[in-house]
Amino acid sequence: MDALCALFAGRGDVWAATNLEICRYVLAFRALRGTLDGRVPENPTAVPLWLLAGGKPVVLGPGERL
Repeated sequence: MDALCALFAGRGDVWAATNLEICRYVLAFRALRGTLDGRVPENPTAVPLWLLAGGKPVVLGPGERL
């Protein structure tokens, strides 16, 4: 486990999160809303969410629509 943690330490593309942060993120992700066809997601939470749009990662900020 120590070797695995050392491998990922200090990388900017890895999120080091506590259990509570992960729980809040999952709850925020489950709260995503969208149009009936599922094409326009809206983030009604205060948590920025990472999504794939057109195969590229984007951040959907609090209260934003994609």
